[in-house]
Amino acid sequence: MAEPIVQQRPILIVISAPSGGGKTTLTRALLAADPSLAYSVSTTTRPPRPTEVEGQSYCFVSRGEFQRLIEQGRFLEWAEVYGNLYGTRRDVVQRLLDSGRDVVLDVDVQGAMSLRRASADAVLIFLLPASMSVLEERLRGRGQDSKETMARRLREARDEMRAAPHFDYLVVNDRFEDALAAVRSIIAAEHCRTSRCRLTGGPTGSDQRDGELSPFAPFAPAIVFTSQAMAEVLERAARVARTDSPVLLLGETGTGKEILAEAIHRASRRADGPLVRVNCGALPSSLLESELFGHVAGAFTGATHDSAGLFRAANHGTIFLDEIGELSLDLQVKLLRVLQDGEVRPVGGVQAVRVDVRLIAATNRDLAAAVAAGTFREDLFYRLNVVPLRLPPLRERREDIPLLVSHFLRRMASGGRRLKTITPDAVDFLVKFDWPGNVRQLENAIEHAVVLGRSDQIGVADFPESLRRERTAPPSLPVAPGSGTTFRDIEIAAIRRALEQSGHNLTHAARALAISRRALTYRLDKLGIQTARHRGRPRRT
Repeated sequence: MAEPIVQQRPILIVISAPSGGGKTTLTRALLAADPSLAYSVSTTTRPPRPTEVEGQSYCFVSRGEFQRLIEQGRFLEWAEVYGNLYGTRRDVVQRLLDSGRDVVLDVDVQGAMSLRRASADAVLIFLLPASMSVLEERLRGRGQDSKETMARRLREARDEMRAAPHFDYLVVNDRFEDALAAVRSIIAAEHCRTSRCRLTGGPTGSDQRDGELSPFAPFAPAIVFTSQAMAEVLERAARVARTDSPVLLLGETGTGKEILAEAIHRASRRADGPLVRVNCGALPSSLLESELFGHVAGAFTGATHDSAGLFRAANHGTIFLDEIGELSLDLQVKLLRVLQDGEVRPVGGVQAVRVDVRLIAATNRDLAAAVAAGTFREDLFYRLNVVPLRLPPLRERREDIPLLVSHFLRRMASGGRRLKTITPDAVDFLVKFDWPGNVRQLENAIEHAVVLGRSDQIGVADFPESLRRERTAPPSLPVAPGSGTTFRDIEIAAIRRALEQSGHNLTHAARALAISRRALTYRLDKLGIQTARHRGRPRRT
């Protein structure tokens, strides 16, 4: 039976910025670039200016009429600005949405926050100036304000900037063309995530049913994307989430396998049950067996009491086995028995216990190659490989990098760090980098720049030196197709190169790989990489 087609629903796009941030200019350009977009005209008590047309620039009403509309609850948001009232009519926006068109609003920050309360589905975009000095230049360029008014506007702009972390997206409005392209990408991405837009307290279209969500809705906002490559993965993930079939997540380190596993669980019928995460490479087999399946008192030295184990802890929920390729052959046999029989037997016990658990497994290894090499059981591989989902590396979804950067900056600011912008050159640098550590490495690079950067604007010089060195270094020879190289081989080669270049200084090698020293020590032990004694200063390349 063919899959039902999910009909695209209109969305409400709210563009805001501090005074002078360019929201009106960008909105006009957005409407000119995409005639399918609808624009909701604001209502105001301000008298029209010579170039303004009733119904196109604003709807002009008397203060008495505006007050009546307030009393009738007709506004999604309204505010008084410099003695004049401005508001967004609920019925106008809803009528445009019901016509099937995306609707764009440009409002001040206060209005955007009100719209968030009125419509949880609204997409809030905040335009960040490249710096406060640039914003001041724009305001002075208008030539309309006195020195006192200019100082007040700048103070208000700084206050408004504090609301930026509460928006869904931050877009740096430095190069106008880039900002416009970013907003259009955001709209495309949001169409992959939501199937409806409904205004709280207002009428909904007859074809809009409560609870109707697109396949991508459960995956936002944790997974940030606009690329077709990610859209295809998430479309399959959304379908399999409705089943109890095992899922095998494949992909390089740092591509987001754990986040996707959590999203699948959250979108499944087991969402109210537990999600238990297990790193199969973090413990030796003797301990991992007890962790997974439990044990009875006296089963081994130190087993002073019964333990239920993680499979039983995940009963009626989901268990996520990360790095499943690291399981020993003995544990693979026992895992296969759990999948086939739905029962676990504690270490040292004789009575099996039934469990109702959905399995999601993940690996960065080539399991088919491991089967051929005899290190992974063929029957378990086929049992796990019912629904394989391969997450693309970041170099195959470069168009997602600007959105990811915006997401990380916003999240770090909401965590108490200073809100920063990023230069177009820095974004260009990030887009062109190959990211062997994928999204995790990108996030680490952004955090490095936020923490150590000296100004409010991130430039190329603020990124880790290892990234800048590697970006300017000559490319390594490509691996020939069919050579049998696996993700594990690539990871080993990268770690060995970092060790050699750092003189086997683990701290410097970890910094070059954009991971912690502790994480590097764990990977060295897991991958069996021998390290030499530290040989002095890192070798310059």
